[in-house]
Amino acid sequence: MRALLSLSLAMEDITKLKLLFSLFIFSHIAISSSLAEEYKTYIIHMDKSMMSAHFGTHHSWYTSMLSTLSSPEGIEPTHLYTYSHVMDGFSAVLSQSQLDELERMPGLLVTYPESYGKAHTTHSPQFLGLKKHSGLWEAGWFGDDMIIGILDTGIWPESESFKDHGMPPVPERWRGHCETGVEFNTSHCNRKLIGARSFSKGMRKRHLNISTTDDYDSPRDYFGHGTHTSSTAAGNRVSGANYFGYAKGTASGVAPLARLAMYKVLFLNDTYDSAASDVLAGMDQAIEDGVDLMSLSLSFVETPFYKNPVAIGAFAAMEKGIFVSTSAGNAGPHSYTIHNGAPWITTVGAGSIDREYAAQVTLGEHVAIFTGKSGYPANLLVSGAPLYHGNGNKSKEICDYLSLDPEDVSGKIIFCKFNNETNIFSQWDEVNRVGATGAIFASDSAKFIHPDEFSNPYVIISPADGYVVEKYIKNTAQPPTVDIKFQITLLGVEPAPQVAYFSSRGPNHQSPWVLKPDILAPGVHILAAWVPNRGFANIGHGKDLLLTDYAVISGTSMASPHIVGIAALLKSAHRDWSSAAIRSAMMTTADVTDNSDGTIIDMITGMSGSPIDFGAGHVNPNKALDPGLVYDIEARDYVNFMCALNYTSEQIKVITRKSNYSCSQANLDLNYPSFIVLFNGTNTTSFTFKRVLTNVGAAESVYRAVLWHSRSMKVVVEPMTLSFGGKNSKAEFTMTVESDMNDYKEREDDLVDYGYLSWYEVNGKHVVRSPIVSAFVYAAKPLQKIKPINIYNVVNIESARYGYILHLSISNEVIHHIHVAASRFRTIGAYKTSVNAGCDQYWISWGFGTIPVSVKHSGLWKAGGFGDDMIIGILDVGIWPESESFKDYGMPLVPERWRGHCENGSTSIPHTNRKLIGASSFSKGMKKRYLNISATNDYDSPRDYMGNGTHTSSSAAGSKVSGANYFGYAKGAASGVAPLALLSMYKVLFLNDTYESEASDVLVGIDQAIEDGVDLMSLSLNFIETLFYENPIAIGAFAALAKGIYVSTSTGNAGTHSYTIHHGAPWITTVGAGTIDREYTAQVTLGEHEVTFMGKSIYPEDLLISGVPIYYGKGNTIKEYCDYLYLEPEHVLDKIVFCNFTNETVVFGQLYKIQRVRAAGGILVTDDPISLRPHDFNTPYVAISSTDRYLVHKYVKNAGDSAKVDIKFLITVLGYKPAPQAAYFSSRGPNHQAPWVLKPDILAPGVDILAAWVPRLCTDWIWGYFSQIMR
Repeated sequence: MRALLSLSLAMEDITKLKLLFSLFIFSHIAISSSLAEEYKTYIIHMDKSMMSAHFGTHHSWYTSMLSTLSSPEGIEPTHLYTYSHVMDGFSAVLSQSQLDELERMPGLLVTYPESYGKAHTTHSPQFLGLKKHSGLWEAGWFGDDMIIGILDTGIWPESESFKDHGMPPVPERWRGHCETGVEFNTSHCNRKLIGARSFSKGMRKRHLNISTTDDYDSPRDYFGHGTHTSSTAAGNRVSGANYFGYAKGTASGVAPLARLAMYKVLFLNDTYDSAASDVLAGMDQAIEDGVDLMSLSLSFVETPFYKNPVAIGAFAAMEKGIFVSTSAGNAGPHSYTIHNGAPWITTVGAGSIDREYAAQVTLGEHVAIFTGKSGYPANLLVSGAPLYHGNGNKSKEICDYLSLDPEDVSGKIIFCKFNNETNIFSQWDEVNRVGATGAIFASDSAKFIHPDEFSNPYVIISPADGYVVEKYIKNTAQPPTVDIKFQITLLGVEPAPQVAYFSSRGPNHQSPWVLKPDILAPGVHILAAWVPNRGFANIGHGKDLLLTDYAVISGTSMASPHIVGIAALLKSAHRDWSSAAIRSAMMTTADVTDNSDGTIIDMITGMSGSPIDFGAGHVNPNKALDPGLVYDIEARDYVNFMCALNYTSEQIKVITRKSNYSCSQANLDLNYPSFIVLFNGTNTTSFTFKRVLTNVGAAESVYRAVLWHSRSMKVVVEPMTLSFGGKNSKAEFTMTVESDMNDYKEREDDLVDYGYLSWYEVNGKHVVRSPIVSAFVYAAKPLQKIKPINIYNVVNIESARYGYILHLSISNEVIHHIHVAASRFRTIGAYKTSVNAGCDQYWISWGFGTIPVSVKHSGLWKAGGFGDDMIIGILDVGIWPESESFKDYGMPLVPERWRGHCENGSTSIPHTNRKLIGASSFSKGMKKRYLNISATNDYDSPRDYMGNGTHTSSSAAGSKVSGANYFGYAKGAASGVAPLALLSMYKVLFLNDTYESEASDVLVGIDQAIEDGVDLMSLSLNFIETLFYENPIAIGAFAALAKGIYVSTSTGNAGTHSYTIHHGAPWITTVGAGTIDREYTAQVTLGEHEVTFMGKSIYPEDLLISGVPIYYGKGNTIKEYCDYLYLEPEHVLDKIVFCNFTNETVVFGQLYKIQRVRAAGGILVTDDPISLRPHDFNTPYVAISSTDRYLVHKYVKNAGDSAKVDIKFLITVLGYKPAPQAAYFSSRGPNHQAPWVLKPDILAPGVDILAAWVPRLCTDWIWGYFSQIMR
């Protein structure tokens, strides 16, 4: 009962205001013991029916109870608040003995300790489609007569956004007032700001005093957040608002004629903390004052609803007809991170808008002109400035750390190149370090840089435009120069909206049976009012901060006031609608496509989002005005829902304040405008939903059901047609959803699949759409905090007929479906792919043996005892010891000759056993180079963060694991080549700036392996080819040879040219990579089974494409070859694009083009399928042979517009011929240092190899325990 809560507000980061409100970094308050009793704040829930008749009010009853408590130390109990609406009870400061005494008194239900935590436009109304003389603004009278209560950090009442010009008198029903405090009095309120109060008693009793220098003991806002949210919801019209010259225009809240009341519950003490008792008191007062709507951009740690102050207060508000909107939180992009998930709350995620802040870049004498992202807050025109680009030094060209010389760049604009090694954040720091005049960065990460970060004249351009800059610098006969014009605002930017990378995702831990978030609203780079006395934007290399009346910030905190403003308009237009009806109207009319007519995408992946990310979609206010039908919910339905959650009568009473109910109709199936089925330890699931729709249109109407869903779902709606007699008439239907996810059982925190149910009005205009989702249950498990990882980009820029194509592959942590994401884009990095000093050769990893099961009882496996008694030392990036591949079942005892051990580190490895018998790490040399091990992206221990060492170890000697697969491909029993051999890991590669290793560390790793007593060694790393007496691997391998230790190394991935091989010392076995006879395919069927053939595909989903139209250029040759920028989204929407083939086509370019236009999928032609990697298939693509392309070409020419195709994925073909083939990337001999010895020595499997992986890290676009990679 008394488990401590932690509160966290959806409040953007205070110090830098980056992602405003780095939400949910919880501050846990520990109970300490001492000889003297400690006094704490408690929230006490009471049963008012037990109050004696002689007490006039429940307040007098509560204070009387407190007065009877003993005070052995002379300290009497302190009453804080009596609550009249949000709950029956009060809050007080008590000692433990006083609490024990109080809990024995009649009428007390339950007590909870106090909880604490941290906090969570000129164009957005236009982006939402609001127009002055039509639609929702006109019908809702701009929010007139609606009163919105905001619970936040206070308000700056003098802001122009809170002037009351044009406002009618205050509604007579209003019971609130404006309190007097520090620099605030009743005169600051008017007909716009009609109420302002502050609540801090609970915070003070925690001995957290309000800062006298950085805050006000009154409703006045010092931080700016409450001012921003208030003006977003209902700010008056202000001409000429702007952010340092950007976003100029007339600022207006969503409901500009609505009234505002501020309830300040967040104060600066050590941080912006709030107490549960204060938040409850604020909500209670708002209900008492008579608000119509409430918005809270804050949350408490997710606990059951009866312990959550926001959920408790919101239920009381809902019963009074008050609409409550809250922010979803900024803990994205992972699933199950959402807060404020109670079904009586409207939970809002954040999306981008179609406005961007930019600068115009002109090279030389107008050689090229383009725009890039910038928020530099000064009206600066850079003209004819010299352009610096490294003078041929590659490290300087990419602005590598400590590479630039301040003297070289003085007075110049630095251009920082983009390639697979660049990291814009480290480049940014390097340019700042040298005090550059300005900079141009080529990067694909501009959308993750916030406007206030442009403290200097910096511009971020696209990688494609970066190539133009490179070409100009290289070819110009004159010293390169550049002009830059800042303070440019772009409108109509596509695609928009996108789901913000920080926006928390569903489902909700406490009630995963209700899909959350409910809806998406603008929350990225939102302009609104700010406090004018607090510096916002830094300028220059110093610490000077500029002041502003209007600021641009981001967060789900910005999204919630957009929704409460829209709800105010709807409530003004439809006075009889309940809060549930208002939410339903917004959800069932929400947009699921962006302004480029594609599915709303996830900002972090650039791929289609899902209802786990954006709920029902992005709010469309004008459509919500006239939804046709609504799903309504009554308070009693929520009680039945709580009963089904197995809440006790006491727990339900805490929320409802009532006991006159029964749980005879307990039901998790609310009449909600969305549907979700859950897998709970099973591979299949089924649920039948019952829903009631209410006609809110004026006329009789008929609706028919239309379903869209994937093959893994089976959905049945009964009846398929609903008839309504007129306004407020109702009709019922049932929907049974069955979902089969046998191939997804490892993905416990992820979306499984989704679809939509749409009710179309017959001969009418209304469409009532609801998402259908299947997902894994995760609520019963604690949410594990996943450390940030680097985002690894593999980029090629290849010349194409009509320009330069950027080929981008990203490996990040998974969010949902087949999409990927990074936990924080502050850690963007890149792997090196071939010959760099001490650099591991990534993106293709090496080999899992393919000895067939038939030789288990004969040949080398039998003769060699499956490797029994052999000890293999692996020098790599570490190991994940918990992998099934390293279990020791069936393993004999560790050989007595073994002298190794397992070390402890920042993350110790306690799981060494009879399989993994040793684990050590070596980093002293690296640290002496001042390259510290990343605290977030690696471990200072033998534990593997990257996955490569786990993969190589299990390939060599992993134990047998049944059922291993790569998302349905290559299913079977995984086994290392020597499954009874023992393993010892020597970690010599760590993430500092890149995965690099020092020669001294590699030498000591080899030395230790020899000392420990290994029999064999494998190294998948290399140093630059030098003479053998300078090469640490050659030196160490020779010492191993002298001890009888066999050493195997990889050749390198620098093929296909000769003389690219590494490890040429003749005492080393040098191994090249080849293919195996296994291929991953899809089956393509044209028309009515007219032609069927196979093509390569590793699309990681059990998807059946059935009867989908084929698009083939419509006779336009350029479109037939899917040439750059010639495919049009409206032509290929929901179609499979067939791209023809010539000697000039580049399949990677075609992949990119199809992805750009968001086609349903593609059929591409290639004569080099081996070059296609698993993560190239992040969309339903199939690569077919040049022979089969003639069959497709003939079919589509004959079938015309009726051409269609079926495609079935997840097919594994064995016996594929020819195999092996030398991998295109495998380095070739001879070796530079010893060409007299033929290298490589031998070929072994190294293409699309399945082996163990680190389960915390996504691989090739998907989270998995086994990874399919090449080396």
